[in-house]
Amino acid sequence: MRRPRERVCLQDGLKLNLNRLARNGFIRRGARSGPTGIRWISTYWDEEIASGVITANMSGDHEGWLRLQGDFDEWVTLVARQRHFGGRQWYFMCPAMNRPVSVLWRPPGARRFRSRQAWGRQVAYRSQFSDPDNRAHLGKERIKARLIADLARLIAHFINGIDPKETLGTADPGIAVLAAEFCSSR
Repeated sequence: MRRPRERVCLQDGLKLNLNRLARNGFIRRGARSGPTGIRWISTYWDEEIASGVITANMSGDHEGWLRLQGDFDEWVTLVARQRHFGGRQWYFMCPAMNRPVSVLWRPPGARRFRSRQAWGRQVAYRSQFSDPDNRAHLGKERIKARLIADLARLIAHFINGIDPKETLGTADPGIAVLAAEFCSSR
């Protein structure tokens, strides 16, 4: 059963995912990076919510920092934890709870980024406001958006002279086959 909308929806605000920032090249593990521009786009309205500049230093073995500048100026401590099979995993240190987290949120109306746990019962995920049918539709749209993005990237690779079959490791193999068939039919 869906909940009445008494809490703020997290997805309507800003999200910082440390692993996604690294994957998309905004920050580099083991090095200093930035300043690099970043933009947050509303998934509903498809327009810019906020923008800023990220600078990070992850060159230390155990600790680093990330600075966000724009409509806000915020420093977040980064910590590295040893993994069981070697290497390190980097985390944000939540400024409010002083615990390592991979994702920080800044809901609408908030002035700072904090972990989901720090916001407590003031916030909820979008799916918590939906009934089961709408949750299924939201899930379907999320999957569709990811698949279309993979397909578009693979077609762009082909247009730039890269065989889509070579990028099988970066996308769903079924999507790579679809892209290859699409490109070979042209």
